[in-house]
Amino acid sequence: MNSRTLPMIGLLLAMVCDAAPEQSEVPANVKAYLEKCERKRRELVSGYAKSLEKCKDRYLAAKNAKVGNTGVPGTLIDSDGSITYRTEDEKKAGIKRARQNGRDTERRWKKLKRNQPFYCAPLELKELAVGSIGTLRTNDAWVLQVVGKNEMLVREEWVIDIWTARNNRPVMKHRDVEKVFWLKGVSTEGVVDKSRLEYDKPLQITGTKTYDTAVGTSTVFVLEPIDLAPYLPAKD
Repeated sequence: MNSRTLPMIGLLLAMVCDAAPEQSEVPANVKAYLEKCERKRRELVSGYAKSLEKCKDRYLAAKNAKVGNTGVPGTLIDSDGSITYRTEDEKKAGIKRARQNGRDTERRWKKLKRNQPFYCAPLELKELAVGSIGTLRTNDAWVLQVVGKNEMLVREEWVIDIWTARNNRPVMKHRDVEKVFWLKGVSTEGVVDKSRLEYDKPLQITGTKTYDTAVGTSTVFVLEPIDLAPYLPAKD
């Protein structure tokens, strides 16, 4: 290698380094959300592990159950967990249900334990603000109105616990709370008003939107899809 080759190699290396894109830092709200997802995932893994043990106990109880007069219209479950079915057919059905519940619970537990696909935590009522990230729970999210090709008004429902007093004793009550969002960037093809929202990917609150209503105007948060792939750990 002659003396003129070395400067040329240095120049090529400099060009490659200049051309390589810099890895962007993780935005603060994304970092906080990913940490929340991991924390919630670990809690769910622990919860499902406990549920799995209970499923095993229920399966064994169903398998070892007695058959006879229960003295009640249906199956009798004693305080010690033992079961009495009225007929052999009811016992077979009970064993089948217990086995299936165990399999479903184990499948969810393994899925969360592997974290494949990545667990995305839902939006929480107390954390709603511009920059918040989360999913809409498909069991509690509804399309109110399709307003454009990729825009719709959607509603999410939460159940919150409220402590009150009755006869000088604390009592917990449940209250339904709903919030309306302007969802944009999601295809509305085949979507109709007053239908369940079938979209479980992460969304970000990017701002607010004011729109006309029959009695004036309403201002709601705007939700848009966010791609978390660039910030997720590499798969094994």
